Amino acid sequence: MIKISVCDDDEGQLTFFKQCFMEYNEKHEEKIEANFYQSVQSLLNEKKFSPDVYFLDIELQDGNGLKLAGRIRTRNPQIPIVFITSHEEFMPEAFQVHAYQYLNEKKNAQAVENVLNQLADYFSEQNQIFSFQTYGEMISLDCRDIICFTSEKRKNIVIAENGEFEYYGKFSAIMDKLPRQNFAELRNNFIINMAYIHTIDKVTVYYENVHGIGLNSVDITRKYRNSFEEKYEAYRNRIYR
Repeated sequence: MIKISVCDDDEGQLTFFKQCFMEYNEKHEEKIEANFYQSVQSLLNEKKFSPDVYFLDIELQDGNGLKLAGRIRTRNPQIPIVFITSHEEFMPEAFQVHAYQYLNEKKNAQAVENVLNQLADYFSEQNQIFSFQTYGEMISLDCRDIICFTSEKRKNIVIAENGEFEYYGKFSAIMDKLPRQNFAELRNNFIINMAYIHTIDKVTVYYENVHGIGLNSVDITRKYRNSFEEKYEAYRNRIYR
């Protein structure tokens, strides 16, 4: 999921983005969650919503979008910022705050979808390392070496090429930290790296174990069957095309 804060004092523009995000969620596996603000101050006063991306109108009635971007950059130097503008003369200034992309105010839905696809690819590339803390030590694993995740009570178990690891945390938060095109949920407490799937027999997935000898198996619950079939087909089409 990509969380976006949109700041634009034009109510019609905000309605347009809400529609674009809703349509994107209907078409794509990666989902958008967004909060909308009509003033600089309302965005700065936000305490509960923590965005991954900002969409900022450059010309705001109660402030300059470029100055707002500068304030955001002091708190988070790496966060992507997409500027909304119809004035090309602002673009050189926008480069100074490292704009990720631009959107014209002419309400081009395809342009918005293109930017969202770019952001989805960007965050997928960022999620190649999975990090967690266990017994006071920070562990970082290459996602390509992770076979699967499972859980036991409140304890998450990571099974990887180089062993098994345990840590405490919400299992439901794991998928947001992974490259989603390579991992799939099979049960409420089981996520698999599709690269390690050996065979599928009806509702049973056979996958390589950590020792590389023999196969382990897990049944797909009814809740995840359709979504897994679609995701695995897309994965195979991408890998074998």
